[in-house]
Amino acid sequence: MWDNVFLFLDDAELWKGVAFFISIGLISVPIYRLLIKWVKIRSNHICSHWHEALKLRREAEDLLKSVQQKNFYKDVERKKIMQAGLKEARALKENTQLEQAQYLKDKKQEILDRVNLIQKTGLADLNRKVLSLSTDITKNVLMDLNEEKKDFMSVAFDELATFLEKDSSSLKSAILEK
Repeated sequence: MWDNVFLFLDDAELWKGVAFFISIGLISVPIYRLLIKWVKIRSNHICSHWHEALKLRREAEDLLKSVQQKNFYKDVERKKIMQAGLKEARALKENTQLEQAQYLKDKKQEILDRVNLIQKTGLADLNRKVLSLSTDITKNVLMDLNEEKKDFMSVAFDELATFLEKDSSSLKSAILEK
């Protein structure tokens, strides 16, 4: 039995195969180590990129949330400003309407006062003219009737005119009081 083993060990083919496997092992082990080292480096590089991508994604999500929150607050602020502006516009409109109504009321009163003043002065002027005309006409009629009483009538008419003027001024004050 040992003879078979020694005979097997003396075989050149066996030693060629062993040498082949040893040379393959000697060549493949450093290549294998180099490949493992390269794969680990590559793996670490991919992991670092992966972690960096996750970190950037979290930052992007946080940034998106903050921007959405800012936009929400901006929308809320914009709505508040719009409501305040509308409220102020309504108040200004109401105030303007009240001022316009008061202005129209004042103008109407001013016009009525002017009309009353014109009426009063017009009536006083008309009264004075009517009195003046009536005294002149009466004076002329009576002068034509009797020449002898001319002096007497002239004095009487002058007194009547002064009396009527005094009376017309009291009439004017009575009209103005009404």
